[in-house]
Amino acid sequence: MRPSSGKTLGSDVPWKPSQAFVSGVPQRSVQLPSKVALAAESSSFSLAEYPENEENISNASIVFWGVFGLLLPLLGGFTTGLIFAALGWGLSTGGILSFVKKTKSIEEYADYVTQVSDLGKKGGEYGLKAYNFVAKKTGEMSK
Repeated sequence: MRPSSGKTLGSDVPWKPSQAFVSGVPQRSVQLPSKVALAAESSSFSLAEYPENEENISNASIVFWGVFGLLLPLLGGFTTGLIFAALGWGLSTGGILSFVKKTKSIEEYADYVTQVSDLGKKGGEYGLKAYNFVAKKTGEMSK
C-alpha cells in the first residue's frame, strides 16, 4: 500500500511529513519543567551549621585526616582513610601526644607530634568553615 500522496522513500518505505512542520514552518515545542526541577524547587533541604569551637574543630580534624587518607595519591583508599582517621582521632584528643611524652625512647619526637596535631586542627578548622559556608548558602537558596 502506498500513501495517499503517492510518495515513497526507497522501494516500499512510505514517506511521511514530519509532525514538527505542520504548516511548513518549524514550530517550537512547549517544554514542561522536569520532575527533578519541580522537586528541587519544592525541597526544603538544609544543613545544620556548627559553631567553631574547640570540640567541633577537633571532630572536623578527624574528618580532615580521614579524607586525607582517602585522597592520598600513593596508598589512598578506604582502608588508608580509616587508618588516617584513627590517627587523627589520636592526635585531636591528645592521646598520641601523651603516649609520646610518657615513653622515654620517643620523648624527643613530642614536638613533631604537636606540629602534626596542629596541622590537623588547622585542616579541621578550614574544613568546618567550608562546611558552614555551604550550609549557609544552601539555607539561603532553599528559602
